[in-house]
Amino acid sequence: MTNADKLSKNEGNKVYEIGFLLLPNIEETKVSGEVVKIKDIIEKKGGSFISEGTTEMRNLAYQMSKSLNGKKQKFNNAYSGWVKFEANASVINDVKKEIDGLEKVLRYLIIITTRENVAIPPIKTGKFSFNEEEKTVVEPVVEEKPVSEELDETIDELVIE
Repeated sequence: MTNADKLSKNEGNKVYEIGFLLLPNIEETKVSGEVVKIKDIIEKKGGSFISEGTTEMRNLAYQMSKSLNGKKQKFNNAYSGWVKFEANASVINDVKKEIDGLEKVLRYLIIITTRENVAIPPIKTGKFSFNEEEKTVVEPVVEEKPVSEELDETIDELVIE
């Protein structure tokens, strides 16, 4: 394969992340086998892995249901995990179709992302002052608030009663 062939082959590649929920009734020892099924589908379609998170049981924010053996079952918790991979954009629909066929997958979401893990820093609140004598900016000790609290305060300030 020439360098031009390699470049054209990688041209349509993007970095994706699949977040998934697996049914909670899977035996704990078999959860990794279900994750391997997802990874095998990606690998079979030419994807290469970048990183993955630990799959662990979590409470769901809301009840989800899935039809199993002709019966609708409801779930309040599930095994949650993710895998980051690089693949050609043309194969993502095939990956989706195959994952749709996995019986033990409750839900999944595939997004386009970046290769690096990017964390959003917490928002600092407070005012800065200038120290005339030392000609420096003084940053006060500030309590970091979760974004939702700061957003609530901003909304409260904007609401006219």
